[in-house]
Amino acid sequence: MTHINLPALRDQHYDVPIGKLFFQLIRYGGNDYLTAFVGTSEPPIYVEIKRASIYGGSSQGQSYVGTLTAASPTARIDDEILRASDEMHWTWIRQRDQAGLWSLCEVNLYVSNGGYRIDVWVNWIYRDADIPLFND
Repeated sequence: MTHINLPALRDQHYDVPIGKLFFQLIRYGGNDYLTAFVGTSEPPIYVEIKRASIYGGSSQGQSYVGTLTAASPTARIDDEILRASDEMHWTWIRQRDQAGLWSLCEVNLYVSNGGYRIDVWVNWIYRDADIPLFND
């Protein structure tokens, strides 16, 4: 688990490594919001991303499927993580590396107190698994 005080970070972002990818939180909008990206410095990486969040009694979800390349190394997965609320945020990321091995993890994010208390933790479901593709 990683504890982050995002307003205290000088470069206004924080990267959490997840295999060949990273989960990045960025401060923007006069520090009222966070945005979340998944990216890679070792493209091409095929990714499948699903996200769910709960805040203020409502929920939302989003998904992304595609290949992160050198020309497009990131995928935005949430535009506005509301720092002032007590938001819970779950992201499931499946990635296939260049050797064809799959990894699946869940990235959890808990935000409170205007971003002064952010917890991020990664749970690996499997790593570097040889999974047959039925429609590839």
